[in-house]
Amino acid sequence: LALAREELAGISERSTKAYFGGGGQKTSSGLTAVDKTDRLTFAGEATSALASANLSLARKFPAGLTNGSSKGYWAGGFTGAFSSVVTTVDKLAFASDTTAALGSAALTAARLGSFSGSDGLTKGYWAGGQNGTSVTTIDRMPFATETTSAITPIISRTQGSSGSDGNKLLM
Repeated sequence: LALAREELAGISERSTKAYFGGGGQKTSSGLTAVDKTDRLTFAGEATSALASANLSLARKFPAGLTNGSSKGYWAGGFTGAFSSVVTTVDKLAFASDTTAALGSAALTAARLGSFSGSDGLTKGYWAGGQNGTSVTTIDRMPFATETTSAITPIISRTQGSSGSDGNKLLM
């Protein structure tokens, strides 16, 4: 990576490139949130900083998901202390390598470190996380409308990893 950091999120358009965004950089005053994004091209296995894809807001522990082919999303995270957890969602257009805030997709609850996954075609989900307390909400975002809403099931876990095979989200 162009900038050493931790607590970042990754997304991929599956065939040619992946992106690593946000996170925290160690400084003398602690872990400072960054907005930086790096792109990894699969063919050459090379990474480079990509300013056009930087997150709209510097933050640590965002979650990332993708529709599998044309766009990806960075959601949530925190800008500093736990008191600054956000609902921000950014959209990354793979064709142009550009990121912009997507107000219509804001999470229904501020959270960091949430689970995420998609069916790779029609919708994505952000689940759980924390904001000083556990977040039990699961948010759904249809890719066609890019509007987020909470769904009825809740989750009781706040940390771990997640993945999707296109049919189900495993947490």
